[in-house]
Amino acid sequence: MGIIIRQGVKTSILNAVGIGISAISSLFIYPRYTEIYGLSQFLINTAILFIPIASLGLLGSITKFFPVFKTEDDNNHGLLSLILLKALLLFLVFATLVFLFEKETTDFLINVNIDKKGIFSTYSNTLLALTFILTLNFSMIYYASNYKRVVVPQLLSQFSIRIFLPILILSYAALQFSNESFALYLFLFHILITISLILYLIRLKVFKLTKPDWSFLTKPLKKQIGNYSMFASLNLLSNMLAFRIDIVMIPMILDFSNSGIYVIMLFLANVIELPTRSIIAIAEPIISNAWSNNDTTEIDTIYKKSSLNLLIFGIPIFCMIWFSFDSIAMISADPEKIMLGKYAFLFLGIGKLFDAMTSVNSQIIVYSSKYRYNLLFIVFLGVLNIILNYHWISQYGIAGAALASLAAYISYNLMKLVFIYSQFKLQPFTKQTGIILLVGAGLAGIFMIIPNTIGIFPKIIINGTIIACLYMPVVYYLYLSDDLNNIINMVIDKIKSALGVKK
Repeated sequence: MGIIIRQGVKTSILNAVGIGISAISSLFIYPRYTEIYGLSQFLINTAILFIPIASLGLLGSITKFFPVFKTEDDNNHGLLSLILLKALLLFLVFATLVFLFEKETTDFLINVNIDKKGIFSTYSNTLLALTFILTLNFSMIYYASNYKRVVVPQLLSQFSIRIFLPILILSYAALQFSNESFALYLFLFHILITISLILYLIRLKVFKLTKPDWSFLTKPLKKQIGNYSMFASLNLLSNMLAFRIDIVMIPMILDFSNSGIYVIMLFLANVIELPTRSIIAIAEPIISNAWSNNDTTEIDTIYKKSSLNLLIFGIPIFCMIWFSFDSIAMISADPEKIMLGKYAFLFLGIGKLFDAMTSVNSQIIVYSSKYRYNLLFIVFLGVLNIILNYHWISQYGIAGAALASLAAYISYNLMKLVFIYSQFKLQPFTKQTGIILLVGAGLAGIFMIIPNTIGIFPKIIINGTIIACLYMPVVYYLYLSDDLNNIINMVIDKIKSALGVKK
């Protein structure tokens, strides 16, 4: 477990630094250049959306079947060669279909008023190139993760783009090169990431392109891989449609500038779910183990505790951003553009809060014997998101896209809540849930009476002080969460010990 803990700690630190860099970029660089930032997000997210179709579940199969292929000499029956060969062949089929039906696809998107400007046709070659190179990158990242190496691949792929993208956008503004050149440089950077990942795998001595052991691939194993790949592909595609389709559709229906503003709002809303990611990462193996022991009592405890703790942390983060939104906008590079996304953030933020309140419902389903139903729910979410975005983006702009996400999130989570209760008699809410919602409403009420006229930084400082000196003590003294109180007590004891105060 030592390497897992070390990699986990390093990843957490890397994520924190990355979020800090993204926050600076989102406030002081991207608002000034929303159009080109919107283009970058369209290209990256559309390419990622294409990956499940272009790879047909290849990525999920790498992790799933690696233990089957694993050998002592790390040749792994030629698995890496097989992965790269399959990625290339599947992509060639996908690219051929795109070329053959590009005109029909473009005409369809124009006729249904999704892509009036022909953006898909304009950037189709770049999207194909990005799809292929990102498929290779993700394949090698997944391959490295099987050797419990996640920090360097994440540094090379996710962290590096957080640094490179603002530099590229500033260069675009200073040198005035074309959008096509910008897209080319973005692609070339991902090629550099590919080369770096290959060199890293070589350094680990696991990049071995040996001839695939075809005799090892028996018919039952091929069938097992094929069945899982199709299931994984459909699941991943539905996830992409559910959580990325708005970023793809906004520039096609509106423009790149609106897309850039929306992604900034999405970043702010994602801050609310930071505690969710940490808690889910901790809860997943516990839930999986509890299901293997049929320990529904343990699952029920995690379900309720996760919901409560995520609400306790999610509410003040949401209130802090929402009631300081005008002040945050004023310190940004372009306050007017940030203010255009205010209600988009509101809807996205509420959606994230509702998702936090329903806590680990996806994990409960995924690790249970009813795991296949999760695919139905995610397909429903993807389809609903497309329909709502199609209708509401045209009518309400980026606020419509955010409202579509909110409606889809609520519908999706309500379906899972009903399913889990009907199948397992589990639900996440307790008396403390109602109390924390009332405390949160009181916090919002206090924030509402603080005038914006007091100044930008005083407003932010006062809101933060209220959370630290009023909200958290109230939650602590009401003893709403054992976990939170234990953490606070531990911190108090350490402070007392450092000051020489007896307990």
